[in-house]
Amino acid sequence: MRFNFNTIGKKLIAAIDSIINICLLAVIVLTMIFGIYSIADNRQLEQQADSEHYKMYKPTADDTLSFEQLQKRNPDVIGWLTLDDTPIDYPLLQGKNNDIYINTAPDGTFSLTGSIFLDYRSSPDFSDFNSIIYGHHVENDAMFGGLDRFAEKEYFDAHRYGSVYFGGKKYKLEIYAFFTADAYDISIFKPDVPPGEYREYLDKIEGEALNYRDADITADDHIVLLSTCSSSSINGRSLIAAKIGEELLLTS
Repeated sequence: MRFNFNTIGKKLIAAIDSIINICLLAVIVLTMIFGIYSIADNRQLEQQADSEHYKMYKPTADDTLSFEQLQKRNPDVIGWLTLDDTPIDYPLLQGKNNDIYINTAPDGTFSLTGSIFLDYRSSPDFSDFNSIIYGHHVENDAMFGGLDRFAEKEYFDAHRYGSVYFGGKKYKLEIYAFFTADAYDISIFKPDVPPGEYREYLDKIEGEALNYRDADITADDHIVLLSTCSSSSINGRSLIAAKIGEELLLTS
């Protein structure tokens, strides 16, 4: 029996070519599936982080019971944070450490987008000179994803106020600075600023600020920092500083 090696070779090459094509097709299909899954997963995360998801719990003049129900469900809910005319409008949490609410939703369930939370070392009644609030940087300005926008002078100038609700009362926030810092800079991430260092701390913020306006802060005032991850560096953080002002009436 004679073998036609040319024919066998051609068939072998064709078989190998077919296998390669099938493998390439499989890779393409898997890549598409992964892409679709990633898009769906990102959308799900954004939906979980959307402030509209929590709107029903926001304390208002007409209804504080819903907020109280959320507190009963999770006693770590201590208040509510709002920045006017932005998507930032969320329950405020405080845990026994700063790890708990990185991946825990306000209702106590697991969530990759976590919660907006007050540093565990800060007083929940905001009686400290400086209080620090953290939140994830989520796409489409969800959670604290919109803090970077305060780097734009026009946006910073157009968004001056917000509010923080705690202890059954709502207080005005006057935003006065946007700046960046390293996550391990203890000269900034310092909730226990000694009275004798208030001025130095305020000067530090002003010196680091990319955008700033005078809020006439004295040693008798209280400020709050809002912090989130920044794309500028591995440990970079974007922050805004705000002065806690007078009590406001709850709106409907």
